[in-house]
Amino acid sequence: MTKPVEVTNPDKLLWPALAITKRRYVDYLDAVRDRMLPWLRERPLTLVRAPDGVGGERYYQKDTPRYAPSWIRTVAIPAPSAKREVAYTVCNDTSTLAWLGNQAALEFHPAPVRRDRLERP
Repeated sequence: MTKPVEVTNPDKLLWPALAITKRRYVDYLDAVRDRMLPWLRERPLTLVRAPDGVGGERYYQKDTPRYAPSWIRTVAIPAPSAKREVAYTVCNDTSTLAWLGNQAALEFHPAPVRRDRLERP
């Protein structure tokens, strides 16, 4: 079942030189979902986010934010350097993909393992 995702600040320019807004980016992710989701499904994700667009600060995000909706799936993986477990986002559906787009996740780096087989790449 698809969960509704509100696009906040839909007119925010993520790619100013190309006039691509956040709304347009989320629509693009929806358009390519059938090609993209099979590569992401059941895999822990490292994301590159750019909340202020490509001209602003970018950072890697591994840990799913506490404010994420309860329906966002995660997988906990030990992070020895952080001395804790990291809750990686798992993108299995259109709603999660749209939510990540709304978070200005511009790069998706799936792990070479699946959520249910963390020890077997």
